[in-house]
Amino acid sequence: IIDIGHLLGAKITAEGIETPQQAHHLTQLGTDDLQGYLYSKPIPAEQIATFEIPAAVDAPDLSPLEADVVLTDH
Repeated sequence: IIDIGHLLGAKITAEGIETPQQAHHLTQLGTDDLQGYLYSKPIPAEQIATFEIPAAVDAPDLSPLEADVVLTDH
């Protein structure tokens, strides 16, 4: 699915990421962006400006690229 999306020019976001292992695996498969409870529970839009990346993102087995956090409006 990731490869098909990329062939169509789409940016692929994996949702529902709860563990560093999931994040690592999906990044290795080529997922562009990750979102889920590993990074944050859902927050109101007005809190996004003050959102701080949680410590779980800094897991030692993930590179900065693999720990990329993207906040989207969907």
